[in-house]
Amino acid sequence: MIVTIRNSRELGEAIRAERLKRKLRQVDLASMASVRQALISNLENGANSARADTFLKVLAALDMDLALVPRRKAEFNPTEY
Repeated sequence: MIVTIRNSRELGEAIRAERLKRKLRQVDLASMASVRQALISNLENGANSARADTFLKVLAALDMDLALVPRRKAEFNPTEY
């Protein structure tokens, strides 16, 4: 399934949904991604201060990729970021 993500909150929700789908605890995902459990919690709650490589490690631990695609709408609302 493809999920459109436009802010850190939506990314956190997608990570949480995939983790729960796989029946993983935050500590399990943290171990798989070689990060702290608190970081997983922060990501899932929309923290936007994490580095890109941290997001990529967590996504890789969930067997997910990040894909960049052109927006379907030309609208841009900077307050959403």
